[in-house]
Amino acid sequence: MSTIHAHVGAKIKTRRAALGITPNAFANDLDISTADLALYESGRRRICVSLLFACANSLEVEIGYFFRDMRFATKNRPQDARQGYISSIKASWHCA
Repeated sequence: MSTIHAHVGAKIKTRRAALGITPNAFANDLDISTADLALYESGRRRICVSLLFACANSLEVEIGYFFRDMRFATKNRPQDARQGYISSIKASWHCA
């Protein structure tokens, strides 16, 4: 799975734990299984924007919270490398 999914999943897990919310309670709040939550938090499953929005609401953060500290090193890449990077991001936009 891509770095962005791992980053977002880690941010979800960190915030959930900081609020003292158990995986079971959080999964129930999102209407998903705890197994699915573990996959999202580990970055092994892509998260849909609607579920990410629900996470943000439940964790009382803005959606941008999940992308803070994300590093996108595309500025100095050759154009063809940037295009490949953009294509890989676009490919991951669909829900699993």
